[in-house]
Amino acid sequence: MLIRIVSILFPLFAITALGYFVGRRMKPDLSHANKLNMDVFVPALVFGALVSKDFRIGEYLPLLFATVVIIVGSGVAGWLVAPVMFNNCGNLGLPLAVLAFGESALAPAVVMFVVSNVIHFSYGAWLLDHHTKLTTVWRSPSILATIAGLTVGFLGIEVWPPLLMSIEMVGDISIPLMLFALGVRLADSRISAVGFGVFGAVLR
Repeated sequence: MLIRIVSILFPLFAITALGYFVGRRMKPDLSHANKLNMDVFVPALVFGALVSKDFRIGEYLPLLFATVVIIVGSGVAGWLVAPVMFNNCGNLGLPLAVLAFGESALAPAVVMFVVSNVIHFSYGAWLLDHHTKLTTVWRSPSILATIAGLTVGFLGIEVWPPLLMSIEMVGDISIPLMLFALGVRLADSRISAVGFGVFGAVLR
């Protein structure tokens, strides 16, 4: 069991560690890469997962509801410490789900990721700034990709296989890039913040 757990987690830590060492040595500016990831690669990942033949939204409704309950429940339980309401379900959650349960886990993991993002960029943004317009969440490329993917699925439109493969290949860039960028960002983190991070993780 221990070997199985290590084999699942190793790719995550290896890619993140690579990003950390590159960040310490070369100090790359990944601001443009991160923007490309959020505006192009992640939406491609979301759309590709939602229009795949194996995806049936009706099967994931209980999971969707459970995700909302977990997020909102965490917020209620940690009312005085609001950050416990949201976790890193993108950089770590998506690859962890696929490594642990196989490619079939990508679609349900994407559903959870989308639900979390909708709440994060609407209510979460409002928590930080009460003047934030909640309608801006619908301008997010990931949300637009979700709407497009669900629409194609509901209408029963079959995406031309070569086009779908191209979209999926672009989407495949997103997960390793997220992990690598996470490592680069950790290279600038202060050790003094570890205690607060551990406190937040235990609290959650």
